[in-house]
Amino acid sequence: MSLLSRINLILLEFVFIVCYHISMNPVRSSPVEKRFASIGNLPLSEEAFNGENPVRNFFKTYSNLLDDVTDGVKIFFSHHSPIASHSLKIGKIVLFIIIFLLSCSWIEASTYSPVYKAGFWIQRLANPDEPILAPTQIEELNESILDENDQMADVTGLENTVSKQNLVEWLLKDPIPQDKKMFDKKGRTVKEVFFKELFDNMNIEEVKEANDLIFGVVVKRTDIRAFPTEESVSKSPSAKDFDAFQYSSLYPPQPVALLHKSKDGRWGFFQTPFVRGWIKIDNIAWVDNRNEISPHANCSLVVTGNRVKIFKSKKNKTVAATVPMGTVLTVQSEDKNYWIVKFPEKDKEGHLQWIDTYIGKKADIHIGPLAYTKRNVIKQAFKLLGERYGWGGRNGLRDCSSSAS
Repeated sequence: MSLLSRINLILLEFVFIVCYHISMNPVRSSPVEKRFASIGNLPLSEEAFNGENPVRNFFKTYSNLLDDVTDGVKIFFSHHSPIASHSLKIGKIVLFIIIFLLSCSWIEASTYSPVYKAGFWIQRLANPDEPILAPTQIEELNESILDENDQMADVTGLENTVSKQNLVEWLLKDPIPQDKKMFDKKGRTVKEVFFKELFDNMNIEEVKEANDLIFGVVVKRTDIRAFPTEESVSKSPSAKDFDAFQYSSLYPPQPVALLHKSKDGRWGFFQTPFVRGWIKIDNIAWVDNRNEISPHANCSLVVTGNRVKIFKSKKNKTVAATVPMGTVLTVQSEDKNYWIVKFPEKDKEGHLQWIDTYIGKKADIHIGPLAYTKRNVIKQAFKLLGERYGWGGRNGLRDCSSSAS
């Protein structure tokens, strides 16, 4: 057992003694003390503060400790010191040391425990480097997925126009929830007038018999929405982190095709590689020809780190963007320390231009796709360990589908 682990156990014993001592001695049952005595979801009664019901199962939920130990130390020192205020100051210092050392111990546990390392699991595999699928098999699988899923598409291979029947059907695929009780980000009921204005902004009456596609490229991270609005709408007041209007998110340099515009001109209904939805038009740069969507090159880099920074300049390290795992970038050239990659930018007229940007050669990237092996799957998965979940990729976080893609 390491030194920090031993210190951790000693501190836990100290806190347990403090809490047990409080529970076994008659004290004034203030709201703070009652909350402290209820650690571990224990049944609480007034008799608990008359010596009849000691605090049991204190360590039932270890994560509750740091939330409640402050109150415990305050109670202990205020009841058992002749100079309560002076002791309380000492208690605060002790508490700070406890929290610091406990944090160090937890960091140590997560860092050195073998199960938190990819190698722990890889070494248990018989043939970790044996391909699960060969490149040709992966290509066939991807093609079959595109054929089976109506929402997904090879954007560069789309037809030049979309019919009125198909476009209206796609626009109304998710009906506006006017007959359901929905809530805004402040927990208030969304009024019917909001949904009426939202439907009006979808501009369905302007859909033509044949609608020309306009191609473009995402130049900054953007949300894909069910409707043309940034307003967060949830199914219950407590579900603020689960925006019912959020589909997913896109990072540059993903290609997209504009199918339709909102009435206010701020939103476009787009076909993306994996879903159709509403995107803010300001985040898209347009091309005159779909062949301009991807720059021509013989080499590509795949981001294999959790996230990787792309720089506008080698000198001042200005960040052009931070892109997630799986992003594919076209290599223009290289030098001793950097890969020079093409990155999309929007000019003053809104057209696409490809600029030179830089990725350090020490960054977590790979030339071309990784081989589809058990080793690589496990290694990539462990790079996301501890990642905070974000519904639909909201606020720059990662959701379940983007973790698996």
